Amino acid sequence: MAISDGDFNLIRNIRFEDVYVDDFQEGQLFNLWVVYNTKYNTGPGRGIENVYFKNIYYNGANLSASIINGLDSNHTVRNIIFENVVINGKKIKDKKSAAIKTGPLLRAVISNNNFFILPVICLPNKQFSL
Repeated sequence: MAISDGDFNLIRNIRFEDVYVDDFQEGQLFNLWVVYNTKYNTGPGRGIENVYFKNIYYNGANLSASIINGLDSNHTVRNIIFENVVINGKKIKDKKSAAIKTGPLLRAVISNNNFFILPVICLPNKQFSL
């Protein structure tokens, strides 16, 4: 499940629900990027926000880590929610169990057995390391 945001677009309010994924050779289970590649884009994406992953089931090797990354503090990924995501029979509970890498502007939070990825910039005066 991938979202690549460029060309001055703002991508928001996306829902992936009841998705069953078999093993794959290349790629990632989750890939969310705000990008600006001068060869392919007219400008940077404005951001990705409010993406909800619910009842996602994956069985396979999952060799490549998933990536969630904003471009900079003005072009961010925010409010990504994982609810009942199961990888190889185990419910994910954090970035490590989900094999997700995030950029430096993002942090992970667990609340009510859900796993969230939020921008660090929304929490002034606090440092997080995950």
